[in-house]
Amino acid sequence: MKVIPITFEEQKAEFSKSVENYASEANDIISKISKNQEGLNEVQAKLLTANTEQAIIEANLGLLRSTITALENKTIPTNELNNWVNVYKVDSISHNNQSPIGGDAFNSQSAISILISPGEVSAIKDYISRPSFDRFVWTKGDYLVVLSSIILGLSIEILNIAYKANSPIDTDGTISKWFSSKLHHHPSDNPIDYQVPGFGGELHRARSKGHDLFRFFEAIDQTAKGEFRGIRWTYGTPQEVITKLNQYGKNYPEMDWTFAFINVSIHLIADFFSAHSLPLPMSSLIYENCSRELRTFVHSLYENGFNLRHIALNSIQVFLSYLTVEIWLWFQYGTEKANSDSVILKKMEMRSSILGLLSGFNISGCLFFQNPFLINLPVLIATIDSSIKYLLQLSKQNSWVYKEIRNLDEIIEKWKKFEIENQELKLT
Repeated sequence: MKVIPITFEEQKAEFSKSVENYASEANDIISKISKNQEGLNEVQAKLLTANTEQAIIEANLGLLRSTITALENKTIPTNELNNWVNVYKVDSISHNNQSPIGGDAFNSQSAISILISPGEVSAIKDYISRPSFDRFVWTKGDYLVVLSSIILGLSIEILNIAYKANSPIDTDGTISKWFSSKLHHHPSDNPIDYQVPGFGGELHRARSKGHDLFRFFEAIDQTAKGEFRGIRWTYGTPQEVITKLNQYGKNYPEMDWTFAFINVSIHLIADFFSAHSLPLPMSSLIYENCSRELRTFVHSLYENGFNLRHIALNSIQVFLSYLTVEIWLWFQYGTEKANSDSVILKKMEMRSSILGLLSGFNISGCLFFQNPFLINLPVLIATIDSSIKYLLQLSKQNSWVYKEIRNLDEIIEKWKKFEIENQELKLT
């Protein structure tokens, strides 16, 4: 085997190449060691931060436990949370996870989620958002009271319609004749009953100021002086009529004011129960001072039974409905709860139910008999009033303002109770 000699230059070049390779590998090793050192330093910093935060979190949890223990022992926690430390996570540790306690992530929701379960949170939210006051559920007695009031009101309504002079129910006037025969009795020859052309007839009370309750003392004065005074319209011109003679040409008797007061009182009470009853108060003022259209309208009201007795019987329905509900609720809840919101809400519910049904029946009757003069204004007004008050009470029950006021009052009451119990514990 023949050995080929290597020259010095070749050996030098090969050695230089080997040194360069070793130097390159050494630089790679140094670079990797440096990177590893940086990584180790970063990990060490992260571990230090994590350990610090863990210690702070454990301290904060200890403060929370102390606060809970104080509350469970019915004492007021005062200084337990003064040493609370906020914890901030370093972004390099985690970009997706923040500290569950403290810092930007700490709020009431995070604290609540640590202290109580989601089910308890939901129960607390339902409790603080409950209505500002309770609604009392109707009992069988409530329904019976409402039903009885409706039946009583309908009975009065039917009597009122049958009692009218031109009743669509009692067409032959049996009921009005019976009441007139029993109750329509008063002393005769009274100036307020003056009946001549322009004043006379069965509708004379609508033209006489002496039958107007608004001018009651005018009736007494006429009776005491034995003198009739009134206004008669002739071709659109009012003429004042003053006379001491009745329609038969005889003088009206004069009397003392006391006897005149008694005479007029008996007279008007008796006329109240007559077929046409008494006109509405102030009707005579309209008849004496207003246009023909208004005079005709007032006269039509009286002629078609829209008189004082009609309004009085309608008002009795409202009064008895109110009175029945008031007495029943007093039996149920007594005087102490009479002005509570829950009782008032129930009162408005019962009133609206009674009066609403009575109004419905009345309007149906007006449509059925095609007579608008049968309208029951007192019941209709009371229905609207009770319905508005019911809606206002219902709004108050669900108002967030009243709910917050109620919650604050309860919190203040609880804290006061804690203070009292804490003082008692210190004394013992």
